[in-house]
Amino acid sequence: METSLKTLRRVLDEVDWQTISKDKPEAWLYFYEDFLELYDNKLRKRTGSYYTPPEAVEAMVRLVDEALRGPLFERSSGLASPDVTVADPAVGTGTFLLGIFRRIAGIVENDQGAGAVRGAIEAAAKRVIGFELQFGPFAVAQLRIIAEMQALMKAPHGPPPASPDLRLFITNTLGNPFVEEEMLLQVGAIAKSRRDANAIKKSERITVVIGNPPYKVDAAGQGGWIEEGSKGRPSALDLWMPPAGWGVGQSAKHLKNLYVYFWRWATWKVFGSGHAAITGEPDSDREGLVCFITAAGFLNGPGFQKMREDLRRDCTDIWVIDCSPEGHQPDVPTRIFEGVQQPVCIVLAARTLGKDRTRAARVRFTSLPEGRREEKFAALSRMKLNGAGWAKGPTAWRESFLPEHTDAWATFVPLRELFRWSSPGVQTHRTWVISPDVQSLKSRWDTLQNEPDAARQAKLFHPDRDRTLDKIVKVDLGPHQTRPISVDRDKGSLVTPIRYSFRSFDRQWIVPDHRLLSQARSKLWEGHSETQIY
Repeated sequence: METSLKTLRRVLDEVDWQTISKDKPEAWLYFYEDFLELYDNKLRKRTGSYYTPPEAVEAMVRLVDEALRGPLFERSSGLASPDVTVADPAVGTGTFLLGIFRRIAGIVENDQGAGAVRGAIEAAAKRVIGFELQFGPFAVAQLRIIAEMQALMKAPHGPPPASPDLRLFITNTLGNPFVEEEMLLQVGAIAKSRRDANAIKKSERITVVIGNPPYKVDAAGQGGWIEEGSKGRPSALDLWMPPAGWGVGQSAKHLKNLYVYFWRWATWKVFGSGHAAITGEPDSDREGLVCFITAAGFLNGPGFQKMREDLRRDCTDIWVIDCSPEGHQPDVPTRIFEGVQQPVCIVLAARTLGKDRTRAARVRFTSLPEGRREEKFAALSRMKLNGAGWAKGPTAWRESFLPEHTDAWATFVPLRELFRWSSPGVQTHRTWVISPDVQSLKSRWDTLQNEPDAARQAKLFHPDRDRTLDKIVKVDLGPHQTRPISVDRDKGSLVTPIRYSFRSFDRQWIVPDHRLLSQARSKLWEGHSETQIY
């Protein structure tokens, strides 16, 4: 590869990266995001990687700085304070860390003059930390931050400064920090990066965790130490599982999402939430902030009640910014993340020293305006934690992080109390078993049966961890008996389709075959009748 590498180096040596990115911090971001979309879009989706628009990053960094300067923490220099350590647990291409360095440079220049910026950036490099799992964005983050830090530190007429050592690590943030990596097959530098990251995760106090954690539903088994815990002790996530007596266990599966794992890691690391139970080490009083932009399901989802209770106990103040007032699947031009259909929110959770866990945190809520994302960014740029427009949230431990109900609405009976029992709907985990017409379903079944290539047949079936071609399922769906044979050996005709409420005002047909439906909810089928009310 010598010739190729020399050519590549000769070309890149002529590129002035500071000129390319000057006044356009998104240049590096879009370079990698567009590259990954074309190079390996499946990897992007599988890892839940969505890179944060610089406008959102700037607003989040500014609000964290405002909180540090305010009466809760009384750090007059905000993020530039020497005792404030900042970490991004999912660095991506480094947008948040770069925003931190720029903020610090601006603070110091305003307070002490341009000559003090270089020393401040060099000092900040020792207390700004980033973890990233994927090599591609990690490499871009290194290049991007080094180039921009050199630009921030450069004197008007002096030579370019040397780059400070960056505290960026290739590691799984959710991995167990209390054990050394076993049987490492990677090169020494990578192994050392993971060991150094573990030392930070285990022992170093973090004041601020900020970022955009990856989003991925059905992420069971991907939460590492946060999900699995250690021998003889509960996992961090276990402490957020709602007790059986709350009657919301069927919704607890929604905790198995990558962004929730990162929330749990951050609250343990910054607030010490559940530290004694998780590690066996004594608790200690801590202070700090967590500021994430994530999916908004935890704000009011029933499965997140214990998460909300713990946040209220751990925190002094919680600010919630609804970034998706249009609701689920809004028009693409209105989305903060164009590729994310779910509602998104920014949450800043703060804990001061001496927090009384018997007193619930103050919750404040506001929404960005409905409309195009540019309008949302403009509103974010004007937002202040002590400004107008914040509504009070409820104080009850398990209640939502939405505005407090007022007037007659607060007296209405919750809908769930009118029903003896409830269940999530059918989750097929494959789209081909539902259709507007029966003939299409029969055609798909015939195509599946007649496919001679096993790999192609499996791809047509669309297997997951619950359903595969060779799996035998022994549970019936109400009156619809399940054939005692796997799909790949079944030469019979399609199980007769039935009418199905696919979406609101959208009745279609579904195949009532338990072998084809990953989470069919058999009790729901048993309770179905002409006299049932839904």
